[in-house]
Amino acid sequence: MKEPPATSRRRGMVLLEVVLAMALFALSAGVLLSGMNASLQALTRAERQTYAADLAHSVIAMLEAGIINPAEYVNSGPTSDYCPSFDWSWQMETQEITLEQAESSLVQVTVTVSHGPSGFTHRTVQWLPDRLAAAIEAESGAEGLDPDAWDFFESDEFWE
Repeated sequence: MKEPPATSRRRGMVLLEVVLAMALFALSAGVLLSGMNASLQALTRAERQTYAADLAHSVIAMLEAGIINPAEYVNSGPTSDYCPSFDWSWQMETQEITLEQAESSLVQVTVTVSHGPSGFTHRTVQWLPDRLAAAIEAESGAEGLDPDAWDFFESDEFWE
């Protein structure tokens, strides 16, 4: 027995509604997953940037505290010393800055931190006081400076 035309039309409309609903669901799910992927990538970038900044500031703090001997690391190649993960490396460069209006000098310390697998690089620049400048120059073999300048930097007298 043949169905009346109204019933077959209703079945066709229901099928069309189901197909449209599934297409709308797939489209919205794709947009949602794309947004989640972008959020995860932004989170990964933020984590890398935070870790790199922390590592750079830690290296500078260890230099100021006398834990790092400047002669070993200044203007040398990348190293993974003091890095909990070997995917990360850091490099230190220095440049002495003499202030004309003041009779003291500063050392500009640049620490560049790199993440090998991703190619991410972060650079931190800080100026350190002249006593550290003398210690760095003495350790790197600059002429006319006391070779025991680094010992002075490590002494209690420096911190008074």
